[in-house]
Amino acid sequence: ALNPCDAVPAPRKNKPKSGAYTVEQVQKIFDLMQNTEIYICVLLGALCGLRRGEICGLRWQDIDLEDRRAHIRHNLDRLPVKYAHAMPPDSEYMPLWDCMKKKDALTVLALGPIKTEESENSIVLPDFLVYEMRELKQEQEWQKTQHGTAYKDLGFICAWEDGTPFDPDFVYKKFHKILKQHNAELGVKRQKVEELAAAGTPSDEKIPDDLPLLRIHDLRHTAATMMLRANVDIKIVSRTLRHSRSSFTRDVYQHVLEDMQERPATLMDTLFKHEAANK
Repeated sequence: ALNPCDAVPAPRKNKPKSGAYTVEQVQKIFDLMQNTEIYICVLLGALCGLRRGEICGLRWQDIDLEDRRAHIRHNLDRLPVKYAHAMPPDSEYMPLWDCMKKKDALTVLALGPIKTEESENSIVLPDFLVYEMRELKQEQEWQKTQHGTAYKDLGFICAWEDGTPFDPDFVYKKFHKILKQHNAELGVKRQKVEELAAAGTPSDEKIPDDLPLLRIHDLRHTAATMMLRANVDIKIVSRTLRHSRSSFTRDVYQHVLEDMQERPATLMDTLFKHEAANK
């Protein structure tokens, strides 16, 4: 039978709205995440602009702490078990069968290729991040001794105490959960301040604004925005984000560049306002 819907073009997939945090918000997020499992994930996103799958797929063999470099070689994905079993031995995906929590699970974590060829590149790590990674590596070495043969020594940086890598979806959900909890606590404080004011005893306590509930992928946008606002050359930003072309970076962050167009005029006003005032 003829289906009239076949002639109707399917609607385009809605793109998630992206955003970026301010420097002050990023610092607050670091403070919130510091004692959580995903702290190193947040640092890699906000300081290096890595994608979620790249963060979870990063292994110690990809890192040179002495040279302060990270080589982005893999992406951690979830594959259907049936598809993973049917893959040829020389497949570009490497299923992590030992990390399956349930034997009857329908999906399996797998190390796979990076998004584009340009994405497979090296980046320079900030000293702050190198310090945190050294601390994490020592902690994981201690965990190996505690778990003994039960430890899955797969070399993942973002991993549980037994060496199992984080699921990218877990990182996404945990990030949102912490932000929501923080905002809820701020809401309780605001309510108490309002109740005191209504009772005639106003408080001088200033409650900060809620943190925007952005995606953890938006830490990548945040890194790019911070670099551009700090006047880092667009080609360097593009190289750090591992885009194929700097023109693509320019198109994606055109709104940031447009916001910065007033800077030269402001600079000239600052330099020559004394002369203008004396005329």
